[in-house]
Amino acid sequence: AAGDERRKWVESNLVPLTTELRAVDGQVVASWLVGWLWDWAEQQVQAALRQPNPQRRDGDLTALGPAVAAILGAADDVWRQTITRKLVDFDVVALPLLVSILRSTPPPWTDGVNNLARAAQTWLEQILARPPRAADDWSIAWVSPGDDADLDRLAAFLNSAENRTLEWRLAGPRRQTIH
Repeated sequence: AAGDERRKWVESNLVPLTTELRAVDGQVVASWLVGWLWDWAEQQVQAALRQPNPQRRDGDLTALGPAVAAILGAADDVWRQTITRKLVDFDVVALPLLVSILRSTPPPWTDGVNNLARAAQTWLEQILARPPRAADDWSIAWVSPGDDADLDRLAAFLNSAENRTLEWRLAGPRRQTIH
């Protein structure tokens, strides 16, 4: 997909390109490029965060981490602060993105990346502070997108602490929606 190609290009080429641009007095072009690519990356992150499937969402966020790390690595101080602030403002569901960014960023870390590490630590502490689930609680937190009765029924079943099975006959297109 075109998004994958751009992501791979950013991961491989952005930092060397902006380094060369700055070496030949191209700071304005380098800054514009970082801003343009951050706009793209932020849209990708927002799309991933809207993904109702937690496993797919986490995978998409993890895949974006190296590209966002490259954008941070290519950013000047102003862009680095802006991007870091936006990343820290995301909810705990963005934790896979922050972990991926941290894993993709070679030391020494900038203050911005250290801020991301502190945010990730805070989010992990929040997760660990949650009370354990009761042994008989089979619920899986999932929110229906709200535009389909079958998806609403699935959400009700998944969020139920008591229900373990659901007898449900689904044919063709309805089964595709649930899959």
